[in-house]
Amino acid sequence: MGHSCTGDPAQPWTENPHWNKKHDKCRFQHSHSSDFFWSCPGKISPLQMLIMTIIEIAVFAGNEHLVAEILMATDIGASMTIHAFGAYFGLAVAGVLYRPGLRRGHDNEESVYHSDLFAMIGTLFLWIFWPSFNSAIAEAGDKQYRAVVNTYFSLAACVLTAYAFSSLVEHRGKLDMVHIQNATLAGGVAVGTCADMAIHPYISMIIGSIAGMVSVLGFKFLTPVLATKLRIHDTCGVHNLHGLPGVVGGLAGIVAVALGASDMSTPVMQAAALGSSIGTAIVGGLIAGLILKLPIWGQPSDQNCYDDSVFWEVLSLGGENMTIISMNITATTTWNLNSNINMLINVDF
Repeated sequence: MGHSCTGDPAQPWTENPHWNKKHDKCRFQHSHSSDFFWSCPGKISPLQMLIMTIIEIAVFAGNEHLVAEILMATDIGASMTIHAFGAYFGLAVAGVLYRPGLRRGHDNEESVYHSDLFAMIGTLFLWIFWPSFNSAIAEAGDKQYRAVVNTYFSLAACVLTAYAFSSLVEHRGKLDMVHIQNATLAGGVAVGTCADMAIHPYISMIIGSIAGMVSVLGFKFLTPVLATKLRIHDTCGVHNLHGLPGVVGGLAGIVAVALGASDMSTPVMQAAALGSSIGTAIVGGLIAGLILKLPIWGQPSDQNCYDDSVFWEVLSLGGENMTIISMNITATTTWNLNSNINMLINVDF
C-alpha cells in the first residue's frame, strides 16, 4: 500500500488524517470522466476535443459537488457521477453534432482483426484493475475489502452473462468481439455505487448479471435505434458500457440504501443524485455541442471521418505484416497464459 506525503511516512495514506480523500478521487475522476469522449471519436478535431474536455470538467465538478456535498449521496465507485454522467454528456454532444451524411455508416468505421486483438488486451487490464478503482477511496478496512470482493463478484457474473447473451443474439450463436470487449466490464460499472455497502455476494452477482445483459442488448438493439431514430451516433458504444450500467448502478444504490445496506445516505438522496447526474450531463452536453458546432474548430469533413491521417503522420503497414504481428501477439499471449496457469498449479498451498 502506498504511503502518505505528509505526517508519518510509515502511515498508509488511507489512514493519514492529513490526506483528503477528495484529492485522490479527483485523480480518478479526471482519468475516468473521459467516458464522455468515446461517443464522438473520429468525427471531431483535436481542438474540439480540447474545448469539450474543458467544458465537461467544469460541469462535472459542479455535479460532483452537488452530489457529494449537498445531497450527501454515496457513490464510492462513481457509477452515477462518472460513468452515467460521462456517457450522457457525450451522447448529448453527439446528438448536437450529428452528421446526416454518416447515418448509413462509414467505410473507416469498421474494426479489423489486429485492432480487436489490441483492444482485448485493454479489456483484460481494465477487468483486472477495476476493483482497485471502485475501492480506492473507500474507508480503509472492511469497507475497502468489501468493495474489492463485490466488484470481482459482479465482474465475474457479468462475463458469464455477456458471453451467454452475445451468443444468444448473434447469428448461429457466434460471439461478437464488441460485446466481449465492452459488456464484460459492465459489472464493474454497475456495482460501483453500492460496492462498499453491506450487500451479499449474490446481490453483487445479480447486479453484474443484469449489467452484462443490458449492455449486450444495448449494443445489439439500442445503438441502431439511437442512430436512426434519435439521430445520436454513439461511435464506441459508451451508452452501453457506461450509461446504462451506470443507471443500473444508481438504481441498485437506491434499493440497497432502502434495504439498510448503508446508513450514509437515504433513498431520496440517492435518487436525487442519479437524476442530477443525468440531467446535468444532458444540459451540459447540449451546451457544449452547440459551442462545438460553430464552424471555427476545424471539424473534419464526412469523407475524412475516422481517418487518423487527417491529423497524424501515419505509418502504413501492409496486410501481411499486420497478420504476422497479430499472430506473434496471439502466440505470446497464449504462452504467457499457459505459463501463469502452470505456476498456479505448482503453487504449494
